[in-house]
Amino acid sequence: MTSISIYQPLDKANREIRLLEVDQHSDSKIFRCRLTHTSLGDTPPYVALSYTWQNPTHEDDDLDPPTKEVIEVNGSHLSIPIGLYTSLSYLKGWGSQLLWIDAVCVNQEDLREREDQVMLMRSIYKQAQTVLVWLGPESDSSNLAMALLRDIAQKSSENDGLRWLLQLGENPSYLKPWEALASFFRRKWWRRTWAIQEFVLAQEIEIACGEQTLSCEELSRAYQLLFEGWSRLFPNMQKKNIRLNARNMEPLQNLLSIRDQLQNGCTISLLECLCRTREALASDTRDNIFSKLGLVETSAAAIAPRPNYHKSSGEVQIELVKNFLKREQDLYIICLAGVQAKQHQNPSWLPDWGPAGARPFYPLNCSWGRGSLDWPTYKAAGATIPSVKLCSDIKIECEGVLFDEIDGSSGDPWGNSEDQRLVRQSKSKDCRYTTQETAFTALWRTVVANTNRWGEPSQAPEEFGFLFGQRCRECDVLLSDFGAPTLESSDRVNVSHTDFVVMHRKDASNFEKRWQAMRMLKLGGLMLQRLVQYSLAQLAATSSEPTAPMREGIHLHPLWSAFEHSMGQIFYHRRLFTTVKGYFGVGPQLLRNGDNICILLGCSVPVVLRSAGQGYSVIGESYIDGIMDGEVMKFLRAGDAQLRSFALL
Repeated sequence: MTSISIYQPLDKANREIRLLEVDQHSDSKIFRCRLTHTSLGDTPPYVALSYTWQNPTHEDDDLDPPTKEVIEVNGSHLSIPIGLYTSLSYLKGWGSQLLWIDAVCVNQEDLREREDQVMLMRSIYKQAQTVLVWLGPESDSSNLAMALLRDIAQKSSENDGLRWLLQLGENPSYLKPWEALASFFRRKWWRRTWAIQEFVLAQEIEIACGEQTLSCEELSRAYQLLFEGWSRLFPNMQKKNIRLNARNMEPLQNLLSIRDQLQNGCTISLLECLCRTREALASDTRDNIFSKLGLVETSAAAIAPRPNYHKSSGEVQIELVKNFLKREQDLYIICLAGVQAKQHQNPSWLPDWGPAGARPFYPLNCSWGRGSLDWPTYKAAGATIPSVKLCSDIKIECEGVLFDEIDGSSGDPWGNSEDQRLVRQSKSKDCRYTTQETAFTALWRTVVANTNRWGEPSQAPEEFGFLFGQRCRECDVLLSDFGAPTLESSDRVNVSHTDFVVMHRKDASNFEKRWQAMRMLKLGGLMLQRLVQYSLAQLAATSSEPTAPMREGIHLHPLWSAFEHSMGQIFYHRRLFTTVKGYFGVGPQLLRNGDNICILLGCSVPVVLRSAGQGYSVIGESYIDGIMDGEVMKFLRAGDAQLRSFALL
C-alpha cells in the first residue's frame, strides 16, 4: 500500500500532529495500529519514542539502510525500520498508550510535511508525558550493564560511594559487567543525531534496554560518580583491556550537560550546539543541521536554514555559513572546516557538520561564552570584526595579517604511511621565548592549548607543566629500552636536517606515542627532549614538587587525568609544529612545512592557510603560544605587520 491510503493531510495552521495507537487485543501476527490527528495546543497524554532506525545493537553499519518489518496502520501495510519494530514489541507491556513515533506519525514520502513537522519537534518532545528511550533488545550482557549503572547510581549518594566504585574496579569478578558497560555505550542510539533533542527536551525520560529500565536521574547520578572516580578507576580498567574510555562516554556526557543547561533555563548558541554534537550520525546529512534547530534559542535558529529537503546538503551548509557571517560577525566558523575528509566536495572554508567532516572533533574554542569566567578567551585578532566578501558559493574574501610560516612539525603516530609518521625537522634558529624556562612553559601550554578541559573548561594550572615533564622523562626511559634514538645518537646524525619515522612499543600509551612523535623536533636549534630535561633540572632546584619519578606512577597524581584528557583532545587529529619566527603551535593533522600562519580579522585563533592557485585553502585553526591575546594586532598598529586580502577557496 502507498502512504496516500494511510495519511490524511495535517492542518499546518493548527499545528497538527498524528498520534499512534497500537491494538493491544489483536491476535494478528503483525501489529495493528491506527493514526489520529490532534493539535499541539490540545493534546491528550502521549509517549514519544526515541530509538534508532537500524538494528540498535549493531556497531558496524551506522549509515546502512535499515532492515524493514511490516505493521498495519489504518488498515494498510506500512514498512517500518527494525529498530522501531523491536520497540513496539517492548511497548506491548505498557498497555494502551498513545504514541508519537516519527517513522509512522510523519509521512516520510511527503518532503513538505517532513519539513513542517521538523519545526514542531521541540514542542512534540517537550509536551510528551514521557519520552521512552529504546536502546534495543538485550544482547552483549546488557542486563549486567543496566544493573551496574543502577548500583553505581544508588552508591553515588552514599559517603563511601567513591571508595566502593574504586574497589569495584579492582574486583576480578566484576570484569564481565564492565565489559558489558563498554558494549552498552557503543550502541547506536548514543550517536544518533535526532536522539539529542529527544533526550534533552523531554520532561520525563525512561531508558529501556531489553527488559531493564533506568530513569534519567539514575543515569545522571551513575555518570557523575564514574566521572569523579575516572582518574583512579580507569588505569585499572585499561589493564584489563576493557574498551571503556572517555570517548565512549562523551555522547552521554554531552546529552546530560546540554539537558542540564536547557532544563535550567540557559540557552545554547547554534555554533556551540553544532560543535558539541558533531559526531552524531544521520542517514540524511542535512539532518546534521535540521535536527539541532529545536535546541537553540530563537535568534540562533534564525541563522540556520529552515528545513528544506529539496535543497542539497551543500546548499544547506553554504546558507548556514553565509547567515552566520552576516549576523554574528565572527569568522571562527571557517576554522571548523579545512582540507579534510568530508561527505561532500565543499570549499575548504565550508564546515561539514557530520562526523565524516569532524576534523577536529574538539574545537580549540570550547567555552562558548557561558559566563564571566569562561576559558579559553582566545583573542588572536583582538576586538576586530571580520571584513568578509561572499564572492560566490566557492570563494570568500577576507582581510588579515600573514604573520608566520610553519617550519617543522611532529610526526603522526597513527599515520597510515611512513610519510605521515615522519618528523619534519625545523631549520630556523629563531626562538621567540627568551629563556629555556619560558620555552618549556610555552611547550606544555601548547600541548593543552593552555586549557584544562576536564569538566568545565578552565585555564591550564601550573601543575600541568610538572606532569608533562615527568611523563616525558618516564617515556624516555621506556623508549631508550625499546631502542629509540637517544639525544647522543640523534646529535651524531645531525637531526636538524633529518626526518625521523615515528615508532613505538606495541603496548605504548597514547601519551608515549605523542611524545615519541615530537621529542626530536627542535625549536631555535634545541631539541624538545633536551629542553624538557633541562627544565626538570631547573624545577628540582626551585620547586617543592618532587621531580624524581613518582614511585606509585604519575597517573595517580590528582590532576593527571585532567592533563591527559586535555592533551588528548588537543592532539586528536592535530600535531605540534614550530614556526620560522620561533613559536610553538598545535594545528591540523594535515598541515605541512611552508603553510602560512594568518591572523584574520574577526577570528579568535590563528588560521593555517595554504597557497592554492589564485587563493588559499583553509587547513584549519591553530593555537600558537605567544600570539593568542591580540599581540599581532599590536604589531599591526605599530607598523610591524601589514593588512592584506585573502581569497579563500
